Amino acid sequence: MPSDSNMNEEILTKKMINPVVYDHYSGIVYKDNPNVKNVFDLDFRDLEPVLDARAWNSLQKNESKTAAIGTDPLKISDVFLGKYADTANQMFTEIKEARRTRNASLGAAIITSKDYSLLQDVVVVAENPEFIDQGIVSGLFEETAINQISGKYRDFAHDLKWYRNIPEGKSPEPSFGSVSEVSFRLFKHGGAVAITDRARDVINGANIFSRLVNQLQEVRLVDENEMVVEELESNTSNTETGVDFGAMTGQVSTNNPKGVIAEINNDFGNSTRPELRWDLFLTRSRVFSEYVTNTFVSGSPYVANPAQNPENGNVSTGIPGFPSYVAWARADELELSSGADAIAMNRSALKKWRGPTRQYTITDPEKEYQKYTTKTHFAVTTVKPELIYLVTDVYA
Repeated sequence: MPSDSNMNEEILTKKMINPVVYDHYSGIVYKDNPNVKNVFDLDFRDLEPVLDARAWNSLQKNESKTAAIGTDPLKISDVFLGKYADTANQMFTEIKEARRTRNASLGAAIITSKDYSLLQDVVVVAENPEFIDQGIVSGLFEETAINQISGKYRDFAHDLKWYRNIPEGKSPEPSFGSVSEVSFRLFKHGGAVAITDRARDVINGANIFSRLVNQLQEVRLVDENEMVVEELESNTSNTETGVDFGAMTGQVSTNNPKGVIAEINNDFGNSTRPELRWDLFLTRSRVFSEYVTNTFVSGSPYVANPAQNPENGNVSTGIPGFPSYVAWARADELELSSGADAIAMNRSALKKWRGPTRQYTITDPEKEYQKYTTKTHFAVTTVKPELIYLVTDVYA
């Protein structure tokens, strides 16, 4: 068993750098208090705010953050908070100068500067959950920020009735609403990357560690997208039989998909109420191509319709034969029986929940490495399973 002196020496050799925590509820990144082990026990009012993540990500609409700040220097005070605004202003001024003069040495000095390391770390944790999309499916559904580890989602429905021609002396019969409740719980997820001092020396100053840190965030978001896919595809209780959109007899399509569309509408009660109607159709990409070239849909020969062009590369509206409010999302990360099936649903049927995100770096001279760690709290829950239908055999 090691002596007390050896244990103290080991503790002293390790150092935590830039512990930060992102409160998704407020949209603020704070300096963290590592002494509070359970992130849900943190009182964010006691922490020092560093960055307004929502303001920062609004600058992503510009081609360059430094360009945006350069045209309106006051924006920096809306993004970095308190004393960090002045430091950030200095950092971006130096970045702009390095780019203007193409001074690689100055650029490397900025990247590796300890004076700016906290600002660079808070940008990493702020940018990824808010701005970077990894996968199609996750971005289709509403995300709710919470500061508790579990809770209950309540959905209020109604069957209210309005009566015509009520006889004198008679009061209308009351109609009632109802409430459904679904429990959810956030689970902790995490990842880490490390680089040894020796590797850093061999790389001769290239900031590969920073690149790995950013790649870790991308891996995390890919995994979160996969969590959404898994939850979505677990809903198999409600089914509708489809037809192969692409089957051909000579130059003419064999199957008319319009009957299937009518049946799906009927599954949703032919409702036009936003919270009840069918408003999202999900397939792999090739299914969309077969549908829009189906001669019952497009006519013969097929003529491309500009309204079918994707709005963001993967989601389209204005699909011939579909209700105008239905969006078709093409997501090849979906399994769907190797692409043979589809999902018809209302977007409100599935919810994402996100709790605080913690991030920190540990340096350990004893082991000669630097380790960056991210811990998140994230969950996906089906809250209205009755509004999700698996449509089978639309592709063969």
